[in-house]
Amino acid sequence: MLHLDLSGAWTLNDLVDGSTRAGVLPGCDYTDYWHAGDIPDPYWGDNEYKVDWVARHDKAYSRTFFVSAEQYAAPHADLLLSGVDTLAEIRVNGTLVSKTNNAHRTWRFAVRELLQVGENNIEILLRAPLTFAEAAEQRRHVPALAMAVPGANQLRKPICHFGWDWGPVIPISGVTGELRLAFYSAHIADVYVTQTHKDGVVTLDIHAQHDAGTLTYTLTAPDGEVLYTGEDAHIVVQKPRLWWCNGLGDQPLYTLGTELFEGDEIRDTHTQQIGLRTIELDVSDDEFGGQFQFQINGVPVFARGGNWIVQDSMPGRTDETHLAHQLESARLANMNIIRVWGGGYYESDAFYRLCDEKGLLVWQDFAFACALTPLDEPEYLENCLCEAVDNVKRLRGHASLALLCGNNELAQCASGYLPNKKIFDINMRYFFETLPQQIAKVGVQTPYRGSSPASWQDSPKGALNHKRGDVHIWSIWHGMRPITAYRKMPVRFCSEFGVESFPGTETLRQFSEKKDWSLTSRTMFSHQKCRSGNAKMLYYMLGLFGNPVHFADFCYLSQLTQAQAMRSATEFWRGRFGQCNGSIYWQYNDCWHTASWSGMDYTGRWKALQYAAKRFNAPRAVFAFAAGRRVTLTLCNDLPAPMTGHITWRILSTDKRWTETLGGGKIPVQLDAASARTLPLDIAKLPGGAVLSFKLVVGGACIHRTLLPLQKDKDMPYLPPNITLTSVTERDGHAVFTLAAEHYARFVELHIPGAITPFSDNFFDIPTGESVEIALKIPTGESAQSLAARLEFRSFADVQWQGTSAQNLRQRLKILLSKSTHSFKNYPLLEGELPVE
Repeated sequence: MLHLDLSGAWTLNDLVDGSTRAGVLPGCDYTDYWHAGDIPDPYWGDNEYKVDWVARHDKAYSRTFFVSAEQYAAPHADLLLSGVDTLAEIRVNGTLVSKTNNAHRTWRFAVRELLQVGENNIEILLRAPLTFAEAAEQRRHVPALAMAVPGANQLRKPICHFGWDWGPVIPISGVTGELRLAFYSAHIADVYVTQTHKDGVVTLDIHAQHDAGTLTYTLTAPDGEVLYTGEDAHIVVQKPRLWWCNGLGDQPLYTLGTELFEGDEIRDTHTQQIGLRTIELDVSDDEFGGQFQFQINGVPVFARGGNWIVQDSMPGRTDETHLAHQLESARLANMNIIRVWGGGYYESDAFYRLCDEKGLLVWQDFAFACALTPLDEPEYLENCLCEAVDNVKRLRGHASLALLCGNNELAQCASGYLPNKKIFDINMRYFFETLPQQIAKVGVQTPYRGSSPASWQDSPKGALNHKRGDVHIWSIWHGMRPITAYRKMPVRFCSEFGVESFPGTETLRQFSEKKDWSLTSRTMFSHQKCRSGNAKMLYYMLGLFGNPVHFADFCYLSQLTQAQAMRSATEFWRGRFGQCNGSIYWQYNDCWHTASWSGMDYTGRWKALQYAAKRFNAPRAVFAFAAGRRVTLTLCNDLPAPMTGHITWRILSTDKRWTETLGGGKIPVQLDAASARTLPLDIAKLPGGAVLSFKLVVGGACIHRTLLPLQKDKDMPYLPPNITLTSVTERDGHAVFTLAAEHYARFVELHIPGAITPFSDNFFDIPTGESVEIALKIPTGESAQSLAARLEFRSFADVQWQGTSAQNLRQRLKILLSKSTHSFKNYPLLEGELPVE
């Protein structure tokens, strides 16, 4: 088989004004208009509102390509496309090949009769998506509780392109996947493998579709040893190396090569990687209600991770290097699962390959979120079923694929659709009956759920039941309940919960000027898509810390507030491993520069939450919680082996008067595999203004540490810590910085201008009289000394405050009682709603 890659340079023609510019595919129209200078950067300031006309213009991408005599001699030539977004007319040499209307599908068109030797032309005409959405809404209203432009739910395209409470209205047109021609006489249409695990042996059954010839298979072990070559599609692996999620073991991947022969000639090949593992979702009844627990190779898993949205609102502004950084960041933060949310794309092949390699389980929603769709229309229904088959076939072989889920939040929102019960019931039948039946036909071994959240495997009823299934908790944040309320919710599995924060000042500079750094500026408001988000951030911040004078400190404190909230919830749930089995916070990443729930901002810089996640997601950990004068310890052991060790604890002063006489002790601990337990700590006297230190020691080494101030941070007597950088060394390609503090240093933030690579830790504490070592991988062209020369650090004690405690309390009450804080409008923020400057 011969391939002709059509990615790269194209010409983009605007069919409304007749203008022409250079284009790049894979990519999108907004990126190309911006690079050509036809529009300003849509992410800068409030430019989003100045460029929406792009989504109202029809346009066409075109290019020439050359077909050789050898290629033309092949009896078949197919055009292969994926990610055609969305309303397209495809022509080759002026002849219409097909019209497409689904950004989530893979398309294959026979075009042999349209080609010629030498120069050929291809054109992809794309109709305006905003115009379509508006016309669809006029034609028929399909109910939506989403935050997107009305009518967007009738187009098979990421609904978040039309606005969300963290994303702009940038409904791109383009192609985000592959573009190529395949010339062949015979080809392999499909290869998938089913696994049977029994008595320490794995049997692989290969299922292949091809149009002629004979297939030969080669299985290669992770170390390169060829285990089998032949035509038998039934292969037994006698000493399998099992694939595990991050934290439980390694991720060995076997390689299966498939060759299609006609006589002695190889006509086509197919290569895939296979992880040998079993993944089950236990939903059986138990003493608490109904279980919701992933099990890998028979081992229970506490799922620790984040929700993935689209990587960028404008494909073309990001690349696989950035994707690898994002997923490696999840691995480094001790995550073992990523939930691909249903309002975006089914992700790229590179995404799932990287998750296989890094041990990140994938919870994959089908592309439906917070909105009903016209599934009562036969053409739309058939389109969705084809989309499901396309993507399940593409994803089913990945070791990381742990769950397929029909939609996001449709079952939960049943009460909101009561006036439209007929179309709601049609949607529910699709997700709980039709869709699972359809995907079962294509050989998938992955568990399926009809909706998230959902209490039952095969029914939308009772989606808000905390005793079974998974839940989304938004009573904290949208409902304004206190952060402490998480600890009163012993749910079975939480797949969404979150608190917002701003990115840091270096990221702010990428979309705003310093004069815009305020909660009420037009620019900052346009980058806050949750209408009451800024007020809610301040509300929660005032409860934990106070009101800062400077906006840079507001950003810093918003991140600390977010991290403390997610930490408190996850530590509580992890302490109930077996009853609760998952904590996936909203959200993992950003699609542009914005205030949002993300733990890592658009540039890839880690916020305080990402660093906190590395600590609260540690597979073996000790956590501490104080209520009044009572302290409770939580011990977690997520590993498939028992844990024996001890906890050392001490009471630390916040200044240099620290002495051993403040108290301390040693507690022997023993914990079963894949389990957790809590134990009270009996301390005769807990001095106010002190900090408790707990170290978990296993095998003679401290493997986890928790520091617990005994009052709210706003009430702690922190002194200026006088932090010093005491040494800088290079070790194994890393710069190692040693920092010490004269007085207790709380929430120390390190920053090197221009650096995105994460530190080994950040937003950490330096106890009085101690030192902390922090490592950073040295970028090309840098040295430890050059990095140290630019190293900046600050702590909680450096924040300047405004307002008294009484004033802060009154401000919190004002926010809490405001109607605007509790209103929830389901359409994007309009330009006229921005502040006037």
